[in-house]
Amino acid sequence: TALLAQPRELNYTEVCEHVGNCLIKNYHPDSIALANCCVEGGVFIKFKVNPNGEITELSYSKGSPTFITDALTKAVASLQHDISLIYTLKKSGRTIIQPFIYINIAGCKFPKITASSTADDRANFYPKYMQVTGGMDHILPFIINMLNFKDGKLLALDGILLSPIQV
Repeated sequence: TALLAQPRELNYTEVCEHVGNCLIKNYHPDSIALANCCVEGGVFIKFKVNPNGEITELSYSKGSPTFITDALTKAVASLQHDISLIYTLKKSGRTIIQPFIYINIAGCKFPKITASSTADDRANFYPKYMQVTGGMDHILPFIINMLNFKDGKLLALDGILLSPIQV
């Protein structure tokens, strides 16, 4: 019976699913900030689980929007409740990197064409649309800042890179 009380060992596919599902379930950014945000980008989340089973060394990609990292901090803290996951991550002793991709168009001001649109409105539709979509695209900085965390830039990292999750 002592062996049955021990959490079973997870493989990293299961770790990825556990972390991703838990983060998505507990990711609740500020709704006012979301309503005013027009962005497509990502955040790399970096953390470790120490020998005591506590989440430590939590950091995010530099330049990440504060309202997103604030919500992610609460979501990452919720991982503590998954005893099986914490046991596996503690046992690995490695840094975890979780890519988190977000797309929010609630605050985008896309141009519109209606039956009553003028010829100028129609002619300017595409340039205005490209201006909005071009301004919301932050994917390249997300990739470039993969190892540039708020707690200090890294040149390399010995850790576990999980599959991206998207909201």
